[in-house]
Formats: sequence, structure tokens, C-alpha cells
Amino acid sequence: AHSRGGGMSGAASRDVKLSGVPARATEADVLSQLSDYGDVRVRMSHRRDGSVECAASFESVELAQAFVEGSVGEFAVCGVAVDLGYSEPSRAPPQWRTHRREGEASREA
Repeated sequence: AHSRGGGMSGAASRDVKLSGVPARATEADVLSQLSDYGDVRVRMSHRRDGSVECAASFESVELAQAFVEGSVGEFAVCGVAVDLGYSEPSRAPPQWRTHRREGEASREA
């Protein structure tokens, strides 16, 4: 069954990005909400600007999808709503958007 993917970024993967996790949250706070989804690994890093980068790795794409589809729009950590999206698979190089060419395309004069 293919999901319509309501505005999800990227293809499904085993890694789910959690955006907007509050700085006071711990990995345990996140893990406690994921206990229904098998053996999940959570990586969290605090940035200098106070924001938190958080990602959860599931045992399978199916489990990750079940979590995202079951929780999108209502997942919260420490009472704060958190956005969910799939991380790009680490195999793929990051896609940098280049802003160099924009000027050329719009010059129709």
C-alpha cells in the first residue's frame, strides 16, 4: 500500500528526523514515546544556537513509516509539538542547492 505522503519530505527511510525537539528533552524522553516501534536508536545533538538536532533510526523502513504515519501532526516531546520527516539515507550525498544560476534563468530581456 502506497501512502499519499501528506507533504512529507523525501522518500521513506529507516531514519526519521525530529524537528523542534525542545532543548530540555533527553534521548530517554524521545525513546519512551517510541517503545511500540521495536528497537529504536535515537541520536540527539545540541547546537550552539540552542536548537536540537534529533533523529531516530528504526529497525526497518516499515516501522519508521508506521511511526511517522501514526504520529505525524500529533507527536510531542516534553509537551512540545515536534515535526517528523524522513532523513535522507546516509548513502546519498547531500543535495546542495546552488543559487549561482538563478540570475541567468530570469534574464528574459
